[in-house]
Amino acid sequence: MKIIVIGGGASGLTAAICAAGQGAKVTVLEAADRPAKKIYATGNGKCNLTNQKMDELCYRGMDPEFAKRTLEKFGFEETLEFFGNMGMMFKNRNGYFYPSSGQASSVAELLIHRCEEAGVSIRVNCMVKEVTKKNGTFLIRCKVQKKQGKKVLEEKEITEKCDKVILAAGSNAGGFGCEITGSRIAAQMGHCIVPEVPALTALECGQKDFFQKNSGVRTDGKITVLDEGEHILAEDTGELQLTNYGISGIPVFQVSRYASKGLYQKKEVTARIDFLPAMCEKEFLLYLSERKRKETDTVMEEFLIGVFHKKLIPVFLEYAGIGCHMKAEVVSEAEFQRLVKTCKGFPVHIIAANSFEQAQVCAGGVRTAQVKADTLESIYTPGFYLTGELLDIDGICGGYNLQWAWATGYLAGRDAAAERVHRTDRRTYDSD
Repeated sequence: MKIIVIGGGASGLTAAICAAGQGAKVTVLEAADRPAKKIYATGNGKCNLTNQKMDELCYRGMDPEFAKRTLEKFGFEETLEFFGNMGMMFKNRNGYFYPSSGQASSVAELLIHRCEEAGVSIRVNCMVKEVTKKNGTFLIRCKVQKKQGKKVLEEKEITEKCDKVILAAGSNAGGFGCEITGSRIAAQMGHCIVPEVPALTALECGQKDFFQKNSGVRTDGKITVLDEGEHILAEDTGELQLTNYGISGIPVFQVSRYASKGLYQKKEVTARIDFLPAMCEKEFLLYLSERKRKETDTVMEEFLIGVFHKKLIPVFLEYAGIGCHMKAEVVSEAEFQRLVKTCKGFPVHIIAANSFEQAQVCAGGVRTAQVKADTLESIYTPGFYLTGELLDIDGICGGYNLQWAWATGYLAGRDAAAERVHRTDRRTYDSD
């Protein structure tokens, strides 16, 4: 059994290890100059490789239930066992699991080392341009380069033959893509692609003057993303970071896919920022009123110190029509109500998501309805498997996207290496 894995990232290397461990002859074709490049950079070099909390709400796509069915076959515990068998120890930080070394390089190097031990051949600078299937055999046309640094010394085209193909080419997110994407190869094989957009990324906003003045401010907040009909698309709470172009931080990353999707569909996308999520409007108004009775001589610019970041106070007062040097005792109830509305629902116009290069993952990809959840095999082409970020499933921050890579890679590698006499009996494959 000869299997070719296209892509030497998280899901590709996992698939290769699993398939080779069952006796298959496995070759990994990697377009970059070394495998696992994205893993080395994951989690700011620390690699949050899985999470103890696993449910369908942690995954998005046209059919999030697909992720649930897949992760029931290979989930959190299986991931710990898989890496534990390679000799990895873990740090558990409130359910977020990291390698004990604290280095993403440990994860990458263990996977590469295990591939070498299993006899997997890894070819770098090998870009797959086309996959076809003829008379039961897959033909893979590649552009192979010989490089010295960034200089190309030699380039040639070759065609590889194999019995099975595992497409684990990922996406362009993180700046690790190439001119021939996994989605294009999947489309060559007849698969439909849900449009891909950047996800887990920062958002560019209007109100440039506001953001430039407040660049670098970090504050707790709640972001709510809305479409042009004021329907809530997503919301999340945590530490927000204001940048010179817009908003960033984990909560922004979590909702960014929905903003990206809306912008791709040419919709007007807005957001509301609650800069005091710990209090409802009624509670905040009561707090201000009680403070007013106690601190009648305090000017408003000082009145809000201790509540908000100092840079934000003049902006909130300006939006509410309150002078910075007004004394609290002369501020009316109506003005306080406007101030509360401003701080609890600051309006932002989202004009763009950051590029694929700056995004951690992409949303969109191969429609999961065309893939079997328990094996990751194409329903159209027996022997052709699709894994990882290539599929229309993306996870939230917290190790979920790597968990998806391990799970889909493992299941695809295991199934691809399994010998079957009667592949025409589709009852086994279509059970989901």
